Amino acid sequence: MDRVFVEYYEEELTHIRGLAAEFADMHPAVARNLSLDTVPCPDPYVERLLDGVAFLAARTRMKVDAERSRFSRSVLDVLYPDLVTPAPATAMAVLKPGQQVQSMIAGHVIKRNTRLVSSLQPGLSTRCTFTTAQEITLWPIAITAVSYFQDRSGLAAAGITPIGGAGGEAALRITLGRTGKGRLGELALDRLDFYFAGRTKAPLLFDAIFGACSAVGARAEGKANPLSPLPEPEMVGISDDEALMPRTRPTFEGYRLLREYFMMPERFHYVRVSGLQPVVRRCEAGIEIIFMFRRPVPEL
Repeated sequence: MDRVFVEYYEEELTHIRGLAAEFADMHPAVARNLSLDTVPCPDPYVERLLDGVAFLAARTRMKVDAERSRFSRSVLDVLYPDLVTPAPATAMAVLKPGQQVQSMIAGHVIKRNTRLVSSLQPGLSTRCTFTTAQEITLWPIAITAVSYFQDRSGLAAAGITPIGGAGGEAALRITLGRTGKGRLGELALDRLDFYFAGRTKAPLLFDAIFGACSAVGARAEGKANPLSPLPEPEMVGISDDEALMPRTRPTFEGYRLLREYFMMPERFHYVRVSGLQPVVRRCEAGIEIIFMFRRPVPEL
């Protein structure tokens, strides 16, 4: 006999005998007639009856405990279906524009759910297929420099003035230039998504931009050019059309965000800057995007 079942049986038999003793204390006359006033019971028929009840109760309890995980899964499948679905492998993909993209002034759009097939590794016969979680546009541009200014003297030396009347104590400057032939101003560029890589600096940059940023501005490359204010930076991955995991049925949106964050924290290390087109038109070789901070961030 299964040892687990024997343990259930012994627990139930001990419990029944304990109840019999309590019953004998409360109703001594009735207990004496049923031979329940002593343990073990001197009447073999009553003793076998107690054994049989313990046997049936042990089987019932064992089956209920065995079904507990299935019951919990069924309840969770109704209340929060995304919790019990398996989590697939996730990764950050780096897409580099080819020669054809270099001449595309409107950029090259990579649609959401685009399939990416991995290269065949030595000794393996199966390729991995991934799908993109958000739409992205490839532009013939690249980051040429990143600078951080931690005091007002550094801001003055770089020609960084208050943006739309909002000043600051520090600033982050990202300089971008065109990689192909032609002017940067030819591109129909209005929005950019920046991804901050690295486990140490990325969270600090993210916290600084969304926790201490007083204004965002852009200008043609060169400290003598004026800064044009831009809309506030946006988080990426929050909306439904940028969800990492498909939703099986309507649920609370916060659960999805928590699940995706613990699955892949770096998925939220994006910052979206929009409203660039008026500034881009005036650019020849490069553009500077400046995040003004209300306070210095020494960790950067």
